[in-house]
Amino acid sequence: MAKDKKRVEAITSMEEDFTKWYTDICLKAEMVDYASVKGFMIMRYGYAIWRTWWTSWTVCSKDRPRERSHARADP
Repeated sequence: MAKDKKRVEAITSMEEDFTKWYTDICLKAEMVDYASVKGFMIMRYGYAIWRTWWTSWTVCSKDRPRERSHARADP
C-alpha cells in the first residue's frame, strides 16, 4: 500500500463532489487503502462485506419464488 498518500483531513460535501465524498468516506472509515498501482484501491474487508451481503440476501430471498437461473450464484 502506498504510504505517501495522506489520510482524509476533511470530508468533501456530498453536494459539492459525490465521487470525492464517497472516496473520503471509505478512506476515513478505513475500508479501503490506496494501492501502489495508480488508480487502484484495496478493499480491506472485501470478502467479509461480500459474505455478509450474500448471507443476508439468501435469508431474505429464501421464501420468495424464483425463476430458474442460467448460472449458479452461491460461493
